[in-house]
Amino acid sequence: MSRRPRSRLATLLRVRRIAEEAARAQLGAAAAQRALAATALQRSREQLADASALDAPAPVEQFVWGRSRMEARAASVHRAVVTEAASRQALEESRCLWSEAAQRMTAIERLEERVREAERLERLAQDQQVAEEIAATRAGEGR
Repeated sequence: MSRRPRSRLATLLRVRRIAEEAARAQLGAAAAQRALAATALQRSREQLADASALDAPAPVEQFVWGRSRMEARAASVHRAVVTEAASRQALEESRCLWSEAAQRMTAIERLEERVREAERLERLAQDQQVAEEIAATRAGEGR
């Protein structure tokens, strides 16, 4: 086998490795975003629960103010739920992209391994042929 195709294969492997590392980094970023979204959702739910606990008989102005505050917190929980769901979906998409990139890289690694093995076997066959020629030459000289 010539060196040129192997060099192209090595280049392709480097490109695939870079793509896999980028996908892994994206997966890490998506996981971090998911964790932040989950924390924000929990915090929003706790704030809503705290606001609910404060409801008590009050004058109309305070009731209206408390009610609008409660609605704002409920809207905050809704936004946090939507954000958390989107971050969960983004995490799953990133996981799929990373998995695909890793599979492509593994396939190229296996191909490179097969090429190396074929080259090794070719060298062994050449060495065997040289050894047989030397043995035949020596046998011819010994007659």
